[in-house]
Amino acid sequence: MLSANFLAVFFAMSTSVLFGLLSVLVRRGGLYANSMSGIFIGLFVSLPIMCIVSYAIWKEEWWNSNGIILFCLAGLAGPAFSRVFLFLSINNLGVSVTMPLVATTPLFSSVLAYIFLSERPGPLIWFGTFLIVIGSALLSYRKTNDQNWERKKIWMVFVSTIGAGFSFVLRKSAFSYIPDPIVGATISCITGLFVLCTLLPILPKNTKPNNMKNKKAWIFYGSCGLINAAGFTLNFAAMSYGDVSIVAPLTCTAPVFAILSSYFLLKDLEKITLSICVATAITVTGAILISWKFL
Repeated sequence: MLSANFLAVFFAMSTSVLFGLLSVLVRRGGLYANSMSGIFIGLFVSLPIMCIVSYAIWKEEWWNSNGIILFCLAGLAGPAFSRVFLFLSINNLGVSVTMPLVATTPLFSSVLAYIFLSERPGPLIWFGTFLIVIGSALLSYRKTNDQNWERKKIWMVFVSTIGAGFSFVLRKSAFSYIPDPIVGATISCITGLFVLCTLLPILPKNTKPNNMKNKKAWIFYGSCGLINAAGFTLNFAAMSYGDVSIVAPLTCTAPVFAILSSYFLLKDLEKITLSICVATAITVTGAILISWKFL
C-alpha cells in the first residue's frame, strides 16, 4: 500500500508538471489576450465543471462551517490576493525584481507551517527547500538595464508571497473538516474569482482583462483553464496527504518543467542557456533531497 508521504510527493510533482506546461501555454496565449484575461476565461470555463463534480460527490457530513471558511480564506490568500499583488509588483518593480522574490514562497510556506501547524521538517528538507528557492530564483531572474524601480513598494511582492504561503497552510488546516481536494479546490476558486472581480479596479490598466471577445482566446485559455483546474486539484490532493513543508517546495519546481516544455514548444520564443541549465540542476537537486526517502 502506498504511504501518505509517497502520494503527497506524487501529487505535488504532478502539480508541478501541469503548472510548468501551463506557463508555457500561457506564453503562447499572449498572442490572443493578456494573462489576466486568461485567468478569467480559464475560471469561467473550468468552474462550472468543478461545481458539477463537487455537487455529485458531496457528502452531508461535509457541511462544516470551519472547513468552508478555511477553504474560502485559502482562496482569498492564494489565487486572489497573491495574484493581484503579483501583478501590482510586476507593474511597479519589474519582472527582474519581482519573480526571484516570488521564488521564496516555499520558504515562507514552510516557516508558516512550522509556526501554525507545528510541522518539524528535518535538516534535509530545509536544505532541499533552500536549493529550490535558489534554483527557482535563478530561473526567474531576467537582466534589465532599468534600475529605476520604486524600492518603497517592494512590500507588494512580499504580500503576494506571504499570501501564497498562508494559502498552503489554510488548505492543510481545512482538510481536517472537509477531506476532499475537489470540493476544497472548488470553494477556493469560487472565492478567488469573487475577490479578483472585487479588486479588479485597483489593478494597473495594462494588466486588466482585454480582448475578452476574441474566440481564439476563449478556445486557448479555456483549455488552459482546464489544465489549471486539474493542477489546482492535484495540489489540494497533495496537501491532503502530506505536510506543507514537503508539498509547497515540490509544487514550486514548476519552472523546471516549464523550461523542459519550452524547449519543445517555444523554440522560437525562448532560448535555453547555460545559466538556465545550472539553475535547473540546483532546483532538481532540492526536489530530490526532499522526496528521495518517500519514493
